[in-house]
Amino acid sequence: MDDDDDANNNNNNNIIIDNENEQQQQQQQDAEQEQEQQVAANVDARRTRRLKLMSVLERFNKYPNRTKNKTDELIENFLENLGDDIHDMLCDNDTEDENYDGLDSDRDTEAEVEAIVRFFPETLSRKKELCTA
Repeated sequence: MDDDDDANNNNNNNIIIDNENEQQQQQQQDAEQEQEQQVAANVDARRTRRLKLMSVLERFNKYPNRTKNKTDELIENFLENLGDDIHDMLCDNDTEDENYDGLDSDRDTEAEVEAIVRFFPETLSRKKELCTA
């Protein structure tokens, strides 16, 4: 009887362990699915904002002067900031830095770089600004 009891206990323990493992796997799958849904929602939200921006710009002439002036100011800031960021990306060559976010042939295609440089060709002739700390 003792051997049978030990076998039953081992069997019950194995069932409990299997159930716990299944629960952990299910929780991990649920967490991964939730994360994927959040990423998809973020992508959708970003796309919606870009579409809204394009719609605003397409209707620019229909707005009051105050809105036109503010839009022009924001566009100027946007283009300046984007040009600065592109210049930084083109000049960043410290691949030893863990925060490196310059050009990377494993991530950035020639077509992508060409597309952005076509809009901001002046970034190629700008000199890299040296930090004076």
